[in-house]
Amino acid sequence: MLLGRWANFDQLEEELSMDELIAILDASREREQRQNRFAAALKGVKLEEDSAEERFNQVRIRAEARRRKLPEDQVVFEKIGIKLEEE
Repeated sequence: MLLGRWANFDQLEEELSMDELIAILDASREREQRQNRFAAALKGVKLEEDSAEERFNQVRIRAEARRRKLPEDQVVFEKIGIKLEEE
C-alpha cells in the first residue's frame, strides 16, 4: 500500500516497500517522458513511443552486430539487401 507518510529521509529509506519504490520509479520515468515530449513539441518535433517489437528488433540488431563485430548500420543494410564494401 502506498502511504507516503515519512517523517524524514532516514525513515523513508528504512520503511520504503518494494511496491512504493516501483511506484516512485514509474512516476519519475513518466514525468521525465512528459517533460521530454513537451520540450520536443516546443521545437516542433513529435516524439512517438517505440513499440515493443521495434525495441526488440533494435536489441536483436545490436546483439548481431556485436557478435559479428560489425557496425550496427552495416547489419541493418545487410538485412535490406545492401552490402557495404570497404576500399
